[in-house]
Amino acid sequence: MTWILFGDRIRVRPHVFNLFFCICYLPLLWKRPGEITLKDDLIKLLPGIALWANLHAGGLLIFLVMLGTLPGGATLDYLTAKKRLPLTADHPVFRSWSLWLAAGLTASFMPNFIVGTLHVPLLLEDSQALITEWNSSWSWVLLGISHMEAEGRVIPAMFLVGLTPSLALLLSIGGAISQFRRPPQERSYSFSGVFLTVGVSLITVRYGRFAWLCIIPLSYLLRHLLSSMTFSNKWIPAVTVALCLTVSHYQIQTIRGGIGPALNSIQGEHLDVRRFPVQGAHFLKTAEVKGKAWALPNWGGYLLWACEGDLLVLSDGRGNYGAETARHLTHVYENRWKREALQETLEAYNAYPEIDLLVIQHPALPAREDLAGWTRVFPPNAEWIAELDLPPQMGQPIKEVIYLKNEAAKSLYKAKETWRK
Repeated sequence: MTWILFGDRIRVRPHVFNLFFCICYLPLLWKRPGEITLKDDLIKLLPGIALWANLHAGGLLIFLVMLGTLPGGATLDYLTAKKRLPLTADHPVFRSWSLWLAAGLTASFMPNFIVGTLHVPLLLEDSQALITEWNSSWSWVLLGISHMEAEGRVIPAMFLVGLTPSLALLLSIGGAISQFRRPPQERSYSFSGVFLTVGVSLITVRYGRFAWLCIIPLSYLLRHLLSSMTFSNKWIPAVTVALCLTVSHYQIQTIRGGIGPALNSIQGEHLDVRRFPVQGAHFLKTAEVKGKAWALPNWGGYLLWACEGDLLVLSDGRGNYGAETARHLTHVYENRWKREALQETLEAYNAYPEIDLLVIQHPALPAREDLAGWTRVFPPNAEWIAELDLPPQMGQPIKEVIYLKNEAAKSLYKAKETWRK
């Protein structure tokens, strides 16, 4: 259900690992502190923590915060209890803290966890302007409204991503109030459950990037709601399938226009071809172009991977740039084809002396404008078309354009050989 609701936030992203591990560890998060069996839970938890830490440090950090609700809740349960049991090695407080500390220590010894965790707070303020997912989930509601006004169509995913976290927060607060109005012996979940549901909901409301995490509080609340209801469990799979089919229909109808076009898209171009500069990267690899590329974040990571380390990039999806670079990237992303913004676009391209080439979505500039000091090498420029006797249509950009500095382009014999072939 989460995958269908928030697929546009997960696909082709490391968030898919976060989703996978969160689903695997949902039963652990659902436990009361007294239900923790230290040995068994550590065996299930620690191998996954070690792997997760090297796949997506930020997602694991959020999970450790969620897992911390167990010892936090156990401690508060102990402090507010009328009768306190001795703090032995088998006490829920000891077991829950031991579990959390073991998970945290395992993560901290992984090579990518500390660096990845420090990366976010150090660069978030600078990169937030370009990576809009760091905005609140409500920004997706506003984006959905703007799409309605501009295109006259509703995109359900934007409203789901925007509204579901707030719904989860309201339900979590309501659930907490209802729990603590009851006598302790009648409560279906403890302080750890309140911390988990309210805390995670607050994270999903504040950061649209983690909107899909609202499945944690919603599933927790649903579990305790169902436990207090008397009806046959055989209806749960049927209701779940019906909800999935309903949402899938809206998603397929909205994004693809129906089942037919959706099936055709599966048989069409590979996803990489639709989203990334596959041909441009192949050209750079074949022509043995090396150096540092001016690239927007949505292509930077792909270029690093496709060129196998021969190419460095100005930016990629990690947000690894400062405030001034973020300003340049944002301007180029939003305004590069606008004639009235030409001067600022040229300044953004030429602001970095260390840059050797530009890899940018077409159009890189307003129509009929040239980039002084640079030569277009992909697709081949008009001079190369004439020199190599190539079909004129080969010079028509489709997705990406690549520029090299003039002097470098003149000596790029491999590039000409590539086009000749």
